[in-house]
Amino acid sequence: MLACRRAPYAEEGDSGAGEVMVMESRTPRVLVATDLSSVSEPLVASAAGLARQMGAELVAIHVFEPQEYEEVRRETRMSLDQYTDQLRSRMRQ
Repeated sequence: MLACRRAPYAEEGDSGAGEVMVMESRTPRVLVATDLSSVSEPLVASAAGLARQMGAELVAIHVFEPQEYEEVRRETRMSLDQYTDQLRSRMRQ
């Protein structure tokens, strides 16, 4: 369940305060960042195990540059969609 609330926000040195919308969830979450490499797979697996133990939702995030698509394809011999589907499957195990 998500709840939204307004929260004051001001950057350091900013004289005028603004507001941001803050989304709060009553469901615990484990956030893991991945570069989609084989080196990060143990980290993702650990995060998935922790989320299972906590009864939490696992949220994986990956930020990439468009040229990285080709790198994933070259290293895995899969399209990015195939690779992310494979990662999702592993995280659910």
